[in-house]
Amino acid sequence: MTHFFRMVDAGLAPVLNGVPLLLGGVEDEVVAYRRAAKYPHIVAREIRGSMEHWTLNEIAERTQEEAVHECFDEAAKGLMTARAGTALQDPTKILQAAFEGRVRQLFIRDGAAFINPLPPDMKTSEDFVNAAVAETLCTGGAVFVARDRDMPDTPTIATLRY
Repeated sequence: MTHFFRMVDAGLAPVLNGVPLLLGGVEDEVVAYRRAAKYPHIVAREIRGSMEHWTLNEIAERTQEEAVHECFDEAAKGLMTARAGTALQDPTKILQAAFEGRVRQLFIRDGAAFINPLPPDMKTSEDFVNAAVAETLCTGGAVFVARDRDMPDTPTIATLRY
C-alpha cells in the first residue's frame, strides 16, 4: 500500500503544482497516504469515512466545508500570533508593508476605518484600511475580518512574510 501511495503522490505532485491537497477516505488509508506522501501541501484537515457511495455534490460540499475550516484555522493561528505581539499594529506601518508586498495576513476589525492623510509617495486617496486591504490582496496576502472581541484596541493587525 505504501508503494502504491508513493506512486499516486508522485503522479499528483506535478498536476497539483503547489495547490493544497485535501485527503478523504477511510482513516487508516488516509494515515498511510500521509506517511507515504512527499507532497508538501497536504491540508491538515481531512474528510473521514468511505466516500464510495457519495455523489459528486456531496464530495464537493464536504470539501468546501473542510477548506473553509482550514482557512479559519490558519486565520485563527495567525491572529493568535499577531495578538502575542509578533506583528504590526500601527496602520501606517501596515500600509507601508502592504505596498512593499510583505503582508501575509491582514486582520481588520469589523467596520474599521482609519482616515488619515496618506504619505505622498503612496498614490492613493483611500483610507488606510481600504488601501491596506487592496495592496495585501494584490500581492497574494490573505485578509480576514475579525470581531471586536477578537481584536486588541487597533483597527488592523498584520503578520508579515519577511
